[in-house]
Amino acid sequence: MPNENLSADESHARRQKMENFKKAGVEPYPAQASPSYGAKTALADFKSLEKTSKKIKIAGRIKTLRVHGGLAFLTIEDETDKIQIALQRKNIKDYSLYHG
Repeated sequence: MPNENLSADESHARRQKMENFKKAGVEPYPAQASPSYGAKTALADFKSLEKTSKKIKIAGRIKTLRVHGGLAFLTIEDETDKIQIALQRKNIKDYSLYHG
């Protein structure tokens, strides 16, 4: 059932973002995920993770997505907490996914 609190523009934008992910071969609602960290643990261990440049996986719902030039900011929420990440255009294979 569509969210009745969303405007037609917001609803359209959400559908478009989901379609962009699908076209790129990214399943927006996978049946299974294998995160290596929860958001809460990633936040707690951030300084040590940053020093080692260790890559981690977080699974959750993208709650916000804001694009500003060559940067995209995403807030991902899981059952433990929420975390904001920043993506740089130069580090992303298909940046157009994040730019509506």
